Amino acid sequence: IYVVSVTAISPLGCTHTVAKPIQIFANPLPNFTVTSGCIGATTNFVNTSSISPSATLFYNWDFKDGSTSTQPNPSKTYGATGNYLVKLTVSRAEGCAQSLEKEVIIFQKPSAFFQFNHICAEDTVSFVNYSTHFGGTF
Repeated sequence: IYVVSVTAISPLGCTHTVAKPIQIFANPLPNFTVTSGCIGATTNFVNTSSISPSATLFYNWDFKDGSTSTQPNPSKTYGATGNYLVKLTVSRAEGCAQSLEKEVIIFQKPSAFFQFNHICAEDTVSFVNYSTHFGGTF
């Protein structure tokens, strides 16, 4: 805590001084981890934000698809593939706030498909994998 004062002096030499205590609050340090995933699957955001000394923090997530969250560790299911620059803003009650953006990549799901020949007792069965994924085959 700091004490700041101001003194006013009139043209006639009259003075008045006022002193007020001012507390400087630490900014939060936003951070999170996230693993890129597939369309329609749950993407988990793990909040690793910190502040020193300890204080109550508030969270505002912008997932860049029109949705938001105020949960500390939200989960999200993206409905479209693409690159999303997710923004986390961390604030404290006194108004101090900091933001961080990280890219999340949402991929197309693989397509599973296979074929096999006729199955008879005691025959060898051959399976052929025709599954594909974004960028190639398995």
